[in-house]
Amino acid sequence: MEIIRLYKLSDAEMFSYADKVIANLQTDIALFNAFDSTINASFITNAQNLFTTAQNLPSDNVILDQQVASTEQVRSLMQECRDQYDDMKFFIKKAFKTSVGRQNEFGLNDYDKAALNPSEMVRFLGDMYNVADRYRSDLNTAGCSNTMIDRNSLLEKSLNDLIREQSQIIDSRSTSAENRIIANNALWEVVTLISEAAKRVFRRSPANINRYLRPQPRRAGAGGNTDITVAADTTQKAINEVITTDSVVDINNTGNTTLEFYVADNIINPTPTTSILTLLPGTSATLLASDYMPNNTIGSLWVRNTATNTAGKFDAILMMIDN
Repeated sequence: MEIIRLYKLSDAEMFSYADKVIANLQTDIALFNAFDSTINASFITNAQNLFTTAQNLPSDNVILDQQVASTEQVRSLMQECRDQYDDMKFFIKKAFKTSVGRQNEFGLNDYDKAALNPSEMVRFLGDMYNVADRYRSDLNTAGCSNTMIDRNSLLEKSLNDLIREQSQIIDSRSTSAENRIIANNALWEVVTLISEAAKRVFRRSPANINRYLRPQPRRAGAGGNTDITVAADTTQKAINEVITTDSVVDINNTGNTTLEFYVADNIINPTPTTSILTLLPGTSATLLASDYMPNNTIGSLWVRNTATNTAGKFDAILMMIDN
């Protein structure tokens, strides 16, 4: 079951508002308690604990950085694997220069599939090691060291471990996002209750009511898109409105594929100006344009469906927050 965020602010704005409301409540606790006896010292302690719990959960950016770092490690190790193949290929052809069939036992005719696919590369290196171990003496005679032969097995294990770690990070990102939404929603429900109570406690004092009013998101004209489909292996505009560094976009991946969102300043060649927001199926996030584009620039929000065979779906709402 999908867990929906209860607020239409960025997490940073929600925390700022919650912090202010809880601090105000501490000052006005006697007035609130006189109106509602359940709003007492224990209520404040619970609100503070909810705030601390929610704020201490790792942000999506932290986990995304881990995912990016893991991807870079895989990319770097894949280059080492390709170099290893080229080195082995030299000695295989030298040792068995008259036997194409023997060369193909090492996988020389199957390498193209492994060159760009980490999982295929793991299988390829394992097979190559097994064959190389069988013909170790022939390879040694051709000048290939045992260290080079055994490196196939070491690289196979290292790459397999990195792939597993990358998969765990991707899985943990989805779980972390869900836990973060649950914690933030719990905090939001408490500060919403305080805000509503303030309207009764200060019914004759608009200035005091304003100290507790929730920031209200205002949807900007045609900036709202819901149930939008993006075809497999396709990049398209996510919303029609221009994005500035002040823009806030609420995005929900409602489909079954991983989607990448980014800001581009070139409509003809829409490449990311800085970083990319990756949303797994069923997750949501608030994109602060200032985190995804240089200062004092304008651009457009784009979405890329990374799946090769499945269409994706998403909602994207461009918001402006009243001060």
